[in-house]
Amino acid sequence: MLDNIDRKFRLKERITRPFLRNVNPNYVSILGFLLSIPTGYLIFKEFYLPASIFLVLHAYCDILDGSIAKKYKKTKKGDFLDHTFDRLSDTFIFLGLSFNPKINSVLGFLTIIIILLVSYLGTQAQALTKKRLYSGFGRADRFLLLFIFLIVSDFWFVLDHGVLLILILSLISFVYRFFIILKSL
Repeated sequence: MLDNIDRKFRLKERITRPFLRNVNPNYVSILGFLLSIPTGYLIFKEFYLPASIFLVLHAYCDILDGSIAKKYKKTKKGDFLDHTFDRLSDTFIFLGLSFNPKINSVLGFLTIIIILLVSYLGTQAQALTKKRLYSGFGRADRFLLLFIFLIVSDFWFVLDHGVLLILILSLISFVYRFFIILKSL
């Protein structure tokens, strides 16, 4: 969803332009991954406002590493590392949600599974059709919703509803991507 907005308004380009330097984007990917650990921990400990700040920093690193890699034509090895760190980061953040005492852990674990499966289908599409599939409810959309629910939950607890919404939208994306790939084969 956010990818369509980005294509129209070029938001990624605008927010990363001041920080595009010829540095190894793998270091930015590692930093993003490291930021996901306190994000998950703070969510688990119910410190939602600080968690939302770490989430934004993590998401920014995720945008920045890709922008650096594109501008300076970095390697496939970096793409592999980026996607691996993204999956690990998703897992750490949503483990924090799963172990949060106010959230049903089954709901949290189901969300982790579906999120990883949605990503898996994106990479399967790339392996089978040579084109990565980003359609549906993606990582940026997930983080935006999670950010909103974290901010609101600092005042009025709705994070459990946010996790449920992320699960439902991710499940719809999984089914959608599955049939898109199946049709393309």
